[in-house]
Amino acid sequence: MIKKIFKYITRKNRRGYAIYDSRNMFYQVYLYFVNKSSTKHLSRTKEIKNSFNGGRCFIFFTGTSTKDFDFGLLDGENVIASGMAFLHTDIDKCNIAAYFNPGPWEPRSLEKMDFMFSSIYKKTKEGCHIIFDSTGYPYRNEIKSYRERDTYYISTNGNYVSSQSINSELHELNNIQEGSLSLGLAIANYLGFKEIYLLGQDYMSDPAIYGHFYDGYHEIGNPSDYESYRERGSWMIEHLKKKGCKIINVVKDEKQKSSIDSVTFQDLESLLN
Repeated sequence: MIKKIFKYITRKNRRGYAIYDSRNMFYQVYLYFVNKSSTKHLSRTKEIKNSFNGGRCFIFFTGTSTKDFDFGLLDGENVIASGMAFLHTDIDKCNIAAYFNPGPWEPRSLEKMDFMFSSIYKKTKEGCHIIFDSTGYPYRNEIKSYRERDTYYISTNGNYVSSQSINSELHELNNIQEGSLSLGLAIANYLGFKEIYLLGQDYMSDPAIYGHFYDGYHEIGNPSDYESYRERGSWMIEHLKKKGCKIINVVKDEKQKSSIDSVTFQDLESLLN
């Protein structure tokens, strides 16, 4: 009986490979769980480990504090971008060394996946490390401008419960894809960077700021709303400090405080100049 059901939901004219044409949720769910904790696609990711041996990088998150930042100041620096960072008007001014999105691609989000990663491939140059969750693997050839050689897969078991449980070896099953901060830091360290600046990580500031540079939303929030996010981020920060990494949060101005070492955007501009 089970074999008959499986054969029915995966038969050729119902398969969910095509991002726009597929309406077969059963097959999408099947592909999601098959690839969610798969190590099948991870081995090649080891090629990029320590590909940047030392030096500094800037992780571009998408908080509102980055809205007016001139990314041209980062000309010659290595930038790791995340999420919808490609929407920033200055994104073409800096060198994107790597790009990631923290979450897996759940069923029904396939059109967004195509929009996002098509834009990422178009906005980055050959040689940029595109970090892709393994749940998107079945749809890779449906993405416009896809560059297989630049794409590396990661997969998570979602078991990030303490600072002692961290596994950030990205060519293995990791457990730190619980937010953009922990994953961004892990990627920076995996690539070999030792000095890491956080741009637009507004949830780590006091007061915490909700919203993104691209959506016009800006609201002062309660730090307790992001207590779990901050805690997981702090675990990763401590983990990297033990490895000799320096992490600096860039805050909008002197009115904002940070739970970790910080400089203002004005300080950063002086440093870069």
